[in-house]
Amino acid sequence: MKIFSIEGGLYNFLDKFSNFFLLNLLWLIMCIPIITIFPATIAMFGVVRKWIKGEHVKLFNCFFTLFKENFIQSLLIGVIAFIFTLLLILNFNITSLMDNPFKVITLSLLSLIGFLSLCTSVYIFPVIVNYNVKWTAVIRNSFLLSVSQPFVTLPSILILLISMVIVYTVPITLFIVGSLSAYLIYFLCNKTFQKVEAQFNQFKKEGQSA
Repeated sequence: MKIFSIEGGLYNFLDKFSNFFLLNLLWLIMCIPIITIFPATIAMFGVVRKWIKGEHVKLFNCFFTLFKENFIQSLLIGVIAFIFTLLLILNFNITSLMDNPFKVITLSLLSLIGFLSLCTSVYIFPVIVNYNVKWTAVIRNSFLLSVSQPFVTLPSILILLISMVIVYTVPITLFIVGSLSAYLIYFLCNKTFQKVEAQFNQFKKEGQSA
């Protein structure tokens, strides 16, 4: 039957499922040292980027190449993100225990900063694998995209939240949800990248013809 042949639907489904599973497994293994979570996640996003672009890659070679190429930059951003998050939580907890007239305002401000940080984090990995820029530009561009593209930012956050709920409810899905989430998030972000690049090229073209 054709469904079981190489061109069949079942074969294609199993082939894609196995790729997502293996990618997710690689990601989980490389996240075990904790300190390599950011490099491993960037490598995973780099692989799904190539899939979305229609490139055929050797999964293991591609993953570890991306892991090594982006290790220093991603590690630096990871350390900065960790320290920033730690300080934010610490400030929030200290402010919660204080009794002063500015408590509500301060907590609201900290909550806003936390939300904007979450929005920015959605773009960090897609931006790193899509553009060859310094870490400062990665953070800046991720922030600008997060506030200028709410219809991509909010669904991406929703994907993350749903993924966490699924894993919490059905723990075995931990072995597939990570790579699927990365694929969906990059798919959304890629639409934004294409839109922004088209606008930039149009602006550049108009500037040259003026």
